Amino acid sequence: MALITNILIFLAVLALGLAAAVVLPGLTGWPVWLVSVAALAAAVLVLAALEAWSFHQLARRLSRLESGVAQTTARLDVLRQDLKSLEDRSGDADSRSAEMIQEMRVLQTLLGQIVTRRGTPGGPSARPGGGAQDRTRTAVEPPDLDEIIRNAVAENRIDLYLQPTVALPARRAAHYECFSRVRDPEGHILYPNEFLPLAESSGLIGTLDNLLLFRCIQLIRKLGHRRPKVRFFCNISERSVSDAEFFPQFMDYMRGNRELARRLVFEFSQREFREIPRDTLRQLGALAEEGYRFAIDQVDDPDLDPAALAAEHVSFVKIDVDLLLREGGVPPRKLREALAEHDVALVATKVEAEGQVLDLLDHDIRLAQGYLFGEPRLSREDPSATADARTAS
Repeated sequence: MALITNILIFLAVLALGLAAAVVLPGLTGWPVWLVSVAALAAAVLVLAALEAWSFHQLARRLSRLESGVAQTTARLDVLRQDLKSLEDRSGDADSRSAEMIQEMRVLQTLLGQIVTRRGTPGGPSARPGGGAQDRTRTAVEPPDLDEIIRNAVAENRIDLYLQPTVALPARRAAHYECFSRVRDPEGHILYPNEFLPLAESSGLIGTLDNLLLFRCIQLIRKLGHRRPKVRFFCNISERSVSDAEFFPQFMDYMRGNRELARRLVFEFSQREFREIPRDTLRQLGALAEEGYRFAIDQVDDPDLDPAALAAEHVSFVKIDVDLLLREGGVPPRKLREALAEHDVALVATKVEAEGQVLDLLDHDIRLAQGYLFGEPRLSREDPSATADARTAS
């Protein structure tokens, strides 16, 4: 269309030039050929100007088109990123859904134990927690206590408490041990020396230990990538590993959630660990191959075999500071060095006096736990915790 317009304008200018060539010689006395050449030159210049203007307009249009293409490409990139983000979120949602299904299956098993194990005797699995005698309140009669424990499990009133394991001499929290506390309907806290004996005799000790593990996993998920070197020690009772219903689900869940291996340390008493059947130890070894590690606490006999412990994937040994420092026993420094040769860390527990800290430093023992560094406190991330529990603590 622009080309036709330019041709018409050129012809109009040429016609004017020819008319001028006819009229001007008579008026001005100029030669006809000169006027004709001038008219033709003017027509050519006009045509060139028109073409230049058209080219300029075309260039502007191309520039606008290029800009539009660039904007469209940018929008497409944004849409691709949004689509990828949606796909990733969908994948994460599917993963979280699978995790929730697994966790709900575990929780369903735990709740089933409340009903099926009434009156079933349980093995001893004392978890006093904290290194000092727990505070007590007015005694609760066993029948009432039994009902309180069962209702607390069913109504989500088992809270997670954490006690730090500190690095000496800085006393910086390096790890945490997990403990459970039971709340009654009024929000009052029952401490382990109140509920553990009955929980053991009624067969609920395994359920409490397993719920503690469940709470700890919830905390680890909420923590995410914060403080990546911090580990959480979670007690596992002998009843749990010998439970034909729970233990296979536990193994499947842990193998399916390998990211927990960087955070979780499963803790056994020395007596229980020695009594675990070889078949069960082999299954625990399969967990160790996924990166999970174990700890031994409640040590009665400090005459340990570090190589054997390392072979069973034990990474931490916790020993009561009084037993560790007693005269005539295994020299603490020698024990620490022997364990360290096999990548097993020694932790002194129930530390309650500054003098004990000095003795530990003299023996180059760098990990300690006890009321001197902090008693077990309610986890701020525990979703089951209430203001009443915080007040009661």
